[in-house]
Amino acid sequence: FQLIQGNKDIEQQDPIRFHYYTYIAEAYNKNFQYSKEHIYTLKNKFYYLNPKLCETWIDNETREPRIFDAVITESRNHKIRVRVIDLQQEFNLRKSNYDMFDLSISSHHQVTLHFFLTGIRAEIIT
Repeated sequence: FQLIQGNKDIEQQDPIRFHYYTYIAEAYNKNFQYSKEHIYTLKNKFYYLNPKLCETWIDNETREPRIFDAVITESRNHKIRVRVIDLQQEFNLRKSNYDMFDLSISSHHQVTLHFFLTGIRAEIIT
């Protein structure tokens, strides 16, 4: 967020990074509705995005990836999602091999969250 606040010209100079880091700042502030507006702008204004641009949600105190408690849920189209209890938000899973985990509905897990240009994805770690 300091990157965006400290450089007022960044929106004109590098609009992709402006919207990307503003969406991350809004998520940290739990303003997910505003966060989604920046994701929508990224998806609709910029067609050639670098899919490798990814940040992990960092704990402000430890500076390590933050670990969230989550519960497995199911979307309307029967995809597995997780509901992060602290944030009261549901997220799709990051692509990975989850064969070793119990993915039954309502099972509890710990996850990390990752900021992609297309939105936040959860990764089950335990």
